[in-house]
Amino acid sequence: MKKIYAFAISTFVGVAATFGFTSNAHATVILDIVDGQLVGAQNVNVSGTLYDVSFTDGTCIGLFSGCDNAASDFTFTSFQTAFEAATALLEQVFQDTAEGLFSSDPELTRGCEGLAVCWSSIPYQVTSANRFEAMIARNFADNAVDFASGSFTQPSLDYFTFTSDTFAVFSLASGGPIQVDEPGTLLLFGVALLGLGVASRRGRRHEETSST
Repeated sequence: MKKIYAFAISTFVGVAATFGFTSNAHATVILDIVDGQLVGAQNVNVSGTLYDVSFTDGTCIGLFSGCDNAASDFTFTSFQTAFEAATALLEQVFQDTAEGLFSSDPELTRGCEGLAVCWSSIPYQVTSANRFEAMIARNFADNAVDFASGSFTQPSLDYFTFTSDTFAVFSLASGGPIQVDEPGTLLLFGVALLGLGVASRRGRRHEETSST
């Protein structure tokens, strides 16, 4: 019976490893690069949910359905969630890779032509008819410290006229919202149940042996 239990456990662990690998595969960021320029990314993990992002010049009005209603126009609608999205860009997207130095060289990001910095704005709140608030992922060249911070500007302002500014337009990753942490939790729960079952069977066998 011990061999059967061992086989069952090893089989379950193997399945768990397979599904765990699949989960990690879903969470892998895919950079969208066109002619050496970073135009966006897929599967950006923001607090456990995967998003696609596109870097685009233009106005908030033109890119975000009028930029007059945060609940319907923006993907993130609070300072905290927008900050988490900006941080995800800095940690997962603006990185130096074999495909390009997207951290050290900000001008490789679409919409940014300045050599020193690229500011990617994530609108999250409309405060008046002539102002919206945004979280900005500030990606500096070379070894400068990148960071995210808030700002505000006019919805009609065209970022095309600025060499260091672009919008980061987020949407749920293809296939809808994916909670990347959930499969791991379910697998651990299954392993725990299997362990309890094995322990229970061994306990009964021990009692039977003792009584004889």
